[in-house]
Amino acid sequence: MDIGGGFAATDTGLVIGGFDIFVVPLPMIHFSYKNHIIDTELEWIGLPDGYITLFPQSMFRISSNFALAGFDLPFDIQGNIALCFFPFKTGFLKDLASLSVGASHEVRKFRIDTKNSFKYDYFTAYGQLSITALTLRAGYAFGGRKIIREKDSKKILNYDGGFFATIQAMYKF
Repeated sequence: MDIGGGFAATDTGLVIGGFDIFVVPLPMIHFSYKNHIIDTELEWIGLPDGYITLFPQSMFRISSNFALAGFDLPFDIQGNIALCFFPFKTGFLKDLASLSVGASHEVRKFRIDTKNSFKYDYFTAYGQLSITALTLRAGYAFGGRKIIREKDSKKILNYDGGFFATIQAMYKF
């Protein structure tokens, strides 16, 4: 366990007494625990997030993560749970390549300036192929909410879901 602290200067989205708060105390906590049944990690650097994997050495694993995306609870709690299959028993791809089926609650925020922002939160069911540096995910995003904040007003709109596909790739420069 590691514990520390500091201050962050950032656009927090917090308004107290009509003043936008840009400097906040920043707790820094890191905790991890691992054995043959569970691998877990909790980080709190800014907003908290955590990771839990059941049966971390097995070909079939249950993987989950959660995070706090903001202070509009419970809507800003992100989460993901998946059943993962790692098809290679040995070799360098043993823990790198996987097929997964899962469900998640996603939160996306876009802050335009100190008075205008919008946020989406929605639920998904997905399938995923991952080779660490390349991840393909496709599924269905169920209906969610779109929250638009303009100056002194807040509009909440519901929207229908739809199919989605994402490609994520990494390259070391």
